Amino acid sequence: MDYEKYLTDNEKEGVKAFVDKVKQLLGPSLIKLRIFGSKVRGDFDMESDIDILLVVESEDWHVRGEIINIVAEVNLEYSCNISPVIYTSREHEMNKYYKTLFVQEVEREGVPLA
Repeated sequence: MDYEKYLTDNEKEGVKAFVDKVKQLLGPSLIKLRIFGSKVRGDFDMESDIDILLVVESEDWHVRGEIINIVAEVNLEYSCNISPVIYTSREHEMNKYYKTLFVQEVEREGVPLA
C-alpha cells in the first residue's frame, strides 16, 4: 500500500491490529473500512493522527463503545494515534447522497483496509 510509506513501523502495526480487532468484533456488519487524511496524502506533521472511516450496519451505541475501547487499547500498545470516524450505513448513504465534503474526500483519497 502506498500510504504505508508515511507510517512509522509502530503505526503500521497499530493499524493492522486495529483492523484485525474491528473485523473480529463486527464480522459481516462491518461494511467499509478506509484510511484517509494527511497520513495517506503525505502532508502530515508531528501532531497528525491516523484517520480511519468505519461504516457499520448497526446503530447500536454499544458497538461504538467497543470500537472506542479497541482504539484506546491499540493506541496505547503501539504508541500511535488512530482516530476513527464511525458511520452507520444509513448515515454514510445520506452523506453520499448529499455529497458532503467529508464523504467526497474519503471516497477520493481513502484507501480500503478491508
